[in-house]
Amino acid sequence: MALLAPADFRPSTGGLAAHEAVGQHALTAAEAGDADLTATIARMTVRMQQLTGDDFEAATETLKCSPLYPYAKLWLPKRASAITQVATRDDLGTLTVQSASAYRANLSLNGAGTDWTSPQVVDNLELLRYGPGLTAVYCDPFTWPTGPLAVEVTGTFGWTTPPTDVLAALGMMVWNHYKPQRLDLGATVRITAGGETQEYDTEGATGLLEVDGILRRFDRRPVTVVG
Repeated sequence: MALLAPADFRPSTGGLAAHEAVGQHALTAAEAGDADLTATIARMTVRMQQLTGDDFEAATETLKCSPLYPYAKLWLPKRASAITQVATRDDLGTLTVQSASAYRANLSLNGAGTDWTSPQVVDNLELLRYGPGLTAVYCDPFTWPTGPLAVEVTGTFGWTTPPTDVLAALGMMVWNHYKPQRLDLGATVRITAGGETQEYDTEGATGLLEVDGILRRFDRRPVTVVG
């Protein structure tokens, strides 16, 4: 399901877009036909998710993880709202479903997938030192096994309901595709007023200050962590 639809951009009261998050970035059918607008929304959604490493559409899936080091924490490559099963693979390729009492799921999304538990949380599964430990593993039962596809994690990953700011950023990216802004309208790098000069960050991925600020807040691209 797309995050936004062409109808969300159509002018309504006062010429604003029909969808509250899109706001002032309305587009008429003459400016952007439904088919082309649908394709642009899809393309900009993919770009936004690549720039942030985040998923703004929820999916139930199984992630196959390949830990490099035997840590007590298994860092998940996607944001999650629920973990339903964890299994480890031995050297013969046999999967063993592990007890949920062996680990704690530290997740960045609430159970509904609608809000952060904390923006600072990097989703992980933490083995409990005083828990039962892992079974049918050749390593320390209180560290995750290492190697290719050594752990499979099934759960719900991604946002069930994308935050309004994310939809607003997507709306601005789509609108800017059809109506590129002048340098001094949204992509400003320097303002001088009253004898003082304000420099803006020019490292943003889109060149749109508000959009880049939002995307930074949701940036979940890989980081180096020590567990």
